[in-house]
Amino acid sequence: MTLGGILGFGAEAALYTVPGYRYNALPPLTAPPFGINPIGPGSVGQGYVGVAPVRGPQVDSDQIRRDVRCNTDGVDACVTEAHWDYALCQTACNPWCSADERYPNPPHSRACSDCRSRTGDCGYIHSVAVATCLQAGCPPGLVCMQDVARPTDEYCCDLGSQSCDGVCFTACEPPKRRNRLTCGCDCQGLPPCGPPRVLDWSTCYCVCPSPCSEGFLQDARTCDCHCPEGQTPCDNKCVRLDSDIRNCGSCGHLCSDPKICVGGQCVCPTGRETCAGGMGGCCRAGEACCNGACKNLATDTNNCGRCFKACFYPQVCVGGQCVCPTGHEPCAGGIDYLCCDQGEKCCNDICKKVATDPANCGTCGRQCSSAKLCVGGQCVCPFDREPCLSGCCAVGEHCCTSPDGHYQDCVNFYTTSSPKHCGACNHACDTAGGQYCHAGQCICEAGRPPCGNICCPAGSSCVNGVCALPCNSTQQSGTDRSDRRNINLGAPAGAFTFSWNTYTVPDQVRVLYEGQDLLQAGCTGNGPYGQSQTIHYSGSSSFVTVEVLANCAGTMSSTDWTYTLGCAWDPFH
Repeated sequence: MTLGGILGFGAEAALYTVPGYRYNALPPLTAPPFGINPIGPGSVGQGYVGVAPVRGPQVDSDQIRRDVRCNTDGVDACVTEAHWDYALCQTACNPWCSADERYPNPPHSRACSDCRSRTGDCGYIHSVAVATCLQAGCPPGLVCMQDVARPTDEYCCDLGSQSCDGVCFTACEPPKRRNRLTCGCDCQGLPPCGPPRVLDWSTCYCVCPSPCSEGFLQDARTCDCHCPEGQTPCDNKCVRLDSDIRNCGSCGHLCSDPKICVGGQCVCPTGRETCAGGMGGCCRAGEACCNGACKNLATDTNNCGRCFKACFYPQVCVGGQCVCPTGHEPCAGGIDYLCCDQGEKCCNDICKKVATDPANCGTCGRQCSSAKLCVGGQCVCPFDREPCLSGCCAVGEHCCTSPDGHYQDCVNFYTTSSPKHCGACNHACDTAGGQYCHAGQCICEAGRPPCGNICCPAGSSCVNGVCALPCNSTQQSGTDRSDRRNINLGAPAGAFTFSWNTYTVPDQVRVLYEGQDLLQAGCTGNGPYGQSQTIHYSGSSSFVTVEVLANCAGTMSSTDWTYTLGCAWDPFH
């Protein structure tokens, strides 16, 4: 009996119309015998019922070994026994069997198990028995199978391989089949694909003739293209009408920039208010919609911090707060609504122009003296008044510093008020000498004639640049006698002329002033011509003493002498 004959009877043969087994108790056959069709229409992607085939060892080609013919007689006997096991199992698994009833003796005990646990599954027991029989006709490790090219022959091959023209090959990857003419794996013999699907000859699967557009899903049977759940086809694309800005709520409904699509509605992004006057109907981040217009609440002086909150001039809006601009101090009493003008400072809640306010000159509370003005924030004297010490000199006065730098005075050079600074600083008049300052000049008191830089005493005159007083002139003479007398010169200092002559014998003539001989002529005899000398003197006395010692060399005889004392003018010392 051939393997095809073994498997081609009654209900049992129907078990072998699928390539494999539902349970993996034993490794199943990997392909049905030649000529047996798989269950159903052979749809690609449906696969085969049962576990994945067990492949044999891989080599460079799918050829494994030269076949060994099966011992068909042994296989026939084994299969016949399996048929009986199947029939008896069907009977043993009826409801009236006891819970522990088993077939007591071989050959049936290997086919049936506990009746209660295997009820209704005798077909599985039969399929396992037949698979075991196929192995019984071959050497260990091989199984008897029908040859693809020669269906009347059976050969022993490895589990998971196929016999074709007496050679064992690795089983073809489903759904490909071994071609009986070429022994190669191809799509020959597969049932046709149900339209609209077509056969892909590279994989032997039924596929749709053309793919769907990107984003679409394709039905494996009808090849219809459809969008994933929650999406809608718009312009040959699958889109979400609840979030697509180009198809918001309906196909072709475009949201204007910068709006986004949320729940099928065009709305402004988070943090941006909807506003008719905004770009694209949305305000920018940080803006608010005020009366249909977008306003920056951080900087808008008419909408500062909130809509319609206006800042008073000259305030500006910074960070949503009305503040005074740079250069304008805040002040509760400011005339410009809490802000002082530029250049002003807030002094005791009142804005003051510190550049010109003498009570707040340069800064609050700095007061200028009564004579000074505030100019450019500095206390200064008026243009016609000189600064001196902490104040200002009167009009026409000048500030003079003492030569040692220790003090200053305001001086009118043209009045008598400052003889130390007459006409110029530190130009002093000689007050002790009778000078005073008038119209910028040092002049002498009435009755005292000026003489150079000094004033002559009253009653004197300045002659040739010197001051002198008139004195009493005198002339004396004598013969053979001595003479001594005091003469009043009229002043304690000055000059006078003194002329003397001794005729016969030497005489000594002396002019004494406060004990000092001013003439120092000695004992002389000078004949008929005599001598003359101008004598200067200065001291505390206005008197001189003239003394003549006649004939200083001998007796008082034959002596004749004469002298004349005349006043001259001389500056006072």
